[in-house]
Amino acid sequence: MLLIVVDTLRADHLGSYGYSRDTSPSVTALSQRGVIFDHAWSQFQETRPSHVSLMTGLYPRAHGILSNEHGPCRRSLLTWAEILAENGYATGAVVGNALLGREFLLDQGFGDYDDLMPSHELNRPLFGEKKAGDALAASLAWIEKHRDQRFFFWLHLQDPHGPYLPPESFHRAFAEDGKVVTGRLVEEQRIPKYQRIPGELRHDDYVARYDGEIAYADDAVGRLLGRLEELKISNRTLVVFTSDHGEGMGERGYYYLHHVPYVFEEVVRVPLIIAGPGVAPGRRCRARVELVDVVPTVLDLLGIPCPAAWKEFRQGRSFLHLLREPQGGSEAVVSEIGALSFTFGRENLSVLCTGKWKYISHPTAGARLYDLDKDPVENHSVLAQQQALAAEFEGLLKRRGEVDGKLNQSFGPPELWPSEVLERDRIRLEELGYAQAGTEEDSRR
Repeated sequence: MLLIVVDTLRADHLGSYGYSRDTSPSVTALSQRGVIFDHAWSQFQETRPSHVSLMTGLYPRAHGILSNEHGPCRRSLLTWAEILAENGYATGAVVGNALLGREFLLDQGFGDYDDLMPSHELNRPLFGEKKAGDALAASLAWIEKHRDQRFFFWLHLQDPHGPYLPPESFHRAFAEDGKVVTGRLVEEQRIPKYQRIPGELRHDDYVARYDGEIAYADDAVGRLLGRLEELKISNRTLVVFTSDHGEGMGERGYYYLHHVPYVFEEVVRVPLIIAGPGVAPGRRCRARVELVDVVPTVLDLLGIPCPAAWKEFRQGRSFLHLLREPQGGSEAVVSEIGALSFTFGRENLSVLCTGKWKYISHPTAGARLYDLDKDPVENHSVLAQQQALAAEFEGLLKRRGEVDGKLNQSFGPPELWPSEVLERDRIRLEELGYAQAGTEEDSRR
């Protein structure tokens, strides 16, 4: 079992999702072996909350991690890795984002957890990371060691999280292809400080760099999957490929960032591809699914019964039937957004999407309702014309929140950080742009 999470990856910048640039031939090849989901949603637009939902099958208000600033995961949460370890799987992980370090307790259930960060970002020297080349080398070594065992391995690739600094050959491939030519210059103050490339204000170049980082990550994915074939274990390995959230590329005035005060598709929609034994090859599924659904689906696919505690608290729903017949029906999906607003401070928005409708509940700025069939880019709210429907959706989200709140209390008090970790991570989070800041510019980082 192989889980690949590429950080900050927009689905619509992959060839298998219709992008004009050839950023991802390895991912395209993987999609041809399995089912690609056109409408998969992340539960949060920040790294840690999203990953905790992916690893536990719980919505953010249930597991309690509602921002990157929150404390570690509770030890009482049951993770995907713990379940597989209890069922005889060797478990290992290689992560490239410092916010996934073992001090946040996302290593629960992993026998090996490589969170070493040998590199440091251009504009944030305190923020370490592991680039795709280093992550690949560590992953190949782990899989080589466990090739004869049943294993669960999680590879997290930090590329293409900003700043966008791919190897020069990957940058040049897209900077010179002539496929994204807007001629737009972005005011420097609108570019997040951690994203700024000295002397560079061209939007086209930032997009080329972002695409180059995707291609660099894709190259690592291809090399890893190729090694599975060489070891003759590819046919028996289930592969899940996804991301924790998307990235804004200037839509609605926000450039090159994802922790923004909105919940539009460029941020919440993520790629999701599942391939391997028991999965129909070469299919597309248009049903709406969520990252919280991945855990129960994989357990079903592997034939592993859910533990009693998991059955009691699981919130994700298995979509095993969609892996065998991808034309099944669609259910409502829910996402939470930790919005950092200069006007209102930190708030949590909720959003529900079912059928053609997308409803956004905002505690201070008011609700919005979009008809995605008629308005796929979400420019015109029809709330005034559909107030009864909006009230129904608001009720659904309220009940969802009540259930999540009860679950959250059942897991006991939150874990606490030692004071030295708090201070170190406060500085690091400020550099990341997640911590509360004092200027309007900072609130957009």
